[in-house]
Amino acid sequence: MSRKPTDRRILVFQGAAALSDFRRRKLLDELRHIAPSLSLLDAVYIHMAEVDGAWDEGDADRLAAVLGHASPSFAPERTDGLFLVTPRIGTISPWSSKATDIARLCGIDSLLRLERGIAYTLSPADARERQ
Repeated sequence: MSRKPTDRRILVFQGAAALSDFRRRKLLDELRHIAPSLSLLDAVYIHMAEVDGAWDEGDADRLAAVLGHASPSFAPERTDGLFLVTPRIGTISPWSSKATDIARLCGIDSLLRLERGIAYTLSPADARERQ
């Protein structure tokens, strides 16, 4: 059975923190050499899942469990200062190949592809102090 392109959609899941406190401070120091007023607020993994029309909530729950996080969807509170770092369009990373295979072995058959990126949220230091 062939799948129609309209049967496909992309879901974005939020994962755990992408940087340790040490790496976060190091990146912030490097960024401040370029723009002294910047403050790194957050860096989290995001997982992008290409799924077919058979995808259901049970699949979403299983995938969240496989990925190790409770909140299945990525919905940033603000988009100004949001930077997404992902593999180039048209490429499939080694992480994606392995993760997709693992998810399918866990019974998530409607998953077509899984990819990982990092969502960075930056803002001026004075804006962070007002929050």
